[in-house]
Amino acid sequence: ALVYIDAFVPAQGESVLSLAAKYPGSQLPASITEAPYTQGSGQSGVDVYIKTADFRSAFAGDVSPAKADLMAITQRPVTLAALSEKSGAPAWKSIPSWYLVGRQDEAIPPATQMFMGKRAHSHTVEINASHASLVSHPAAVTKLILAAVHTVAK
Repeated sequence: ALVYIDAFVPAQGESVLSLAAKYPGSQLPASITEAPYTQGSGQSGVDVYIKTADFRSAFAGDVSPAKADLMAITQRPVTLAALSEKSGAPAWKSIPSWYLVGRQDEAIPPATQMFMGKRAHSHTVEINASHASLVSHPAAVTKLILAAVHTVAK
């Protein structure tokens, strides 16, 4: 089984950036900062981070300020190339999936999440959570994972 938690679920040929622009509402475009880098091979790239000052409102609105601050300063970047990369054949075409939608997600708008979950024929659960529902609502996340396990383990 596949379990998506406030996640991008691309179809073949889609990128995260194309899905991110599908519906309005994400705070990420205004909240990110870019950090160019050069690899040892001489190739260059760009890492993307959420600005520390914007992290809680854009990513972890239902997480305590102290925990969101810690998450902000320890976040790992994503490369701009990874966000632009087009997806290959999606696993959700042949594997049953479950999707947790955070209704208060300011990173991936709930409308985008619902679209992707429906398209993937996911068993969808909605909760009042930010994008950081893994942190703010671990019981709901665990319940969804166990539902997937119990369904496919039969």
